[in-house]
Amino acid sequence: MTLNRALNRKRLARLSATLISVLALSASMVLAHPATERYIPIGKSPGTSQIGVIEAVNVADQSIRVAGQQAAHWVRLTDQTRIWLDRTKLSKSNLLGNFSDCQAGRTVEIHYEDESRAVAAWIKIAVPAP
Repeated sequence: MTLNRALNRKRLARLSATLISVLALSASMVLAHPATERYIPIGKSPGTSQIGVIEAVNVADQSIRVAGQQAAHWVRLTDQTRIWLDRTKLSKSNLLGNFSDCQAGRTVEIHYEDESRAVAAWIKIAVPAP
């Protein structure tokens, strides 16, 4: 009986250590993703981003109208929205961008703040090849 308890405690300790390791690894991957998102080409990001084309730009409202697989809609960019220029087609690394890089006709990938899809957390804008 004592031997069984000792074995069960060892198994429980191993299981607990494994579970803690898996959770710690998952947390580090989640925290690292925003830092590396800049380097991932449009269409290759894991998660729930949308790819579309900018139809219109409203400078006064800091918003863009995006048409994609879903119905076209307006998305607001805030001071916290990260904007990157995807220069994959130029075989160059991506750069930080700004709202002035949002131009009608450009392909974009957008990750939203929440399910309302009203505000962009980050946006990648494709820089076309010459």
